[in-house]
Amino acid sequence: MNKCAQHQLRLKETVEGLSIAAISYYLLNLVGYASEAAHNLGVPLNVNLIKGLSIPIILFTVWRSSVASRNGYFGIADFTS
Repeated sequence: MNKCAQHQLRLKETVEGLSIAAISYYLLNLVGYASEAAHNLGVPLNVNLIKGLSIPIILFTVWRSSVASRNGYFGIADFTS
């Protein structure tokens, strides 16, 4: 049973990591679309710079939200412990 629990934990951690990557990818695309739209409206923006600078901010925010959710900081019941 211990080996089964280890596999389940590893699978859970893998899914969490992939979720962080997927959510970050979509948010980065949204930032890209928004900055391109603003640029096309005449706002003087460097679209590539905005996309590049938003990568670490978005990754950290999504990762931190995942950790907070796992620890129950958002009022979500934690049934794993």
